[in-house]
Amino acid sequence: MRFWFAALMSMYRKPFLLCLSNKSDCMVFGISFGSATISEIILFLLIAVVLFVIFKIGKAILKLIFGIIANSILGLVSMFVLNSVFGMGIPVELATIVSAALFGLPAVGTFVILRLFGIPV
Repeated sequence: MRFWFAALMSMYRKPFLLCLSNKSDCMVFGISFGSATISEIILFLLIAVVLFVIFKIGKAILKLIFGIIANSILGLVSMFVLNSVFGMGIPVELATIVSAALFGLPAVGTFVILRLFGIPV
């Protein structure tokens, strides 16, 4: 955070927050606000922080959803490949498809280990 602030300060070469006493010129991050009051500038900064947090959380949620979808697709495809190419004999039933779709590759790995030990799935 300090590096970002320092980079921003050196980029604009202007003060972070500058308001003259007569309110003729107020600047935040080098953006002129004219006759803005301190409360308006604080509101602007607060909105910027809230938007930043919302975008960070949204990015994390999208990353999580993409990971779950990718793991589900890999699980279903690997179950199909193991059955068709290697003849593992994993039954294609509702329970195995749902568990492979929900848990992905760990579920398929469990099916393979169970089949190798002779335990019916």
